[in-house]
Amino acid sequence: MAEKKELSIEESLAQLDDIAAKMEDPEVTLEDSFGLYEKGMKLIKSATKRIEDVQRKVEKLEADGTVSDFEEDGE
Repeated sequence: MAEKKELSIEESLAQLDDIAAKMEDPEVTLEDSFGLYEKGMKLIKSATKRIEDVQRKVEKLEADGTVSDFEEDGE
């Protein structure tokens, strides 16, 4: 069985745009809408995980030249 390639954040967002456009089509059945919704939620979950992974890797360069881990402001 071939390994499934994980989509990039940009690819996930592009697919989400396509799904949203399809769901706006009045010709799409309710059953198809549910399937599109489910696929969209999986894409959102995957993209969110990827964004969080990247966020953890971000490092901040301090004024004195030292590097510190990324910290979320106010949370």
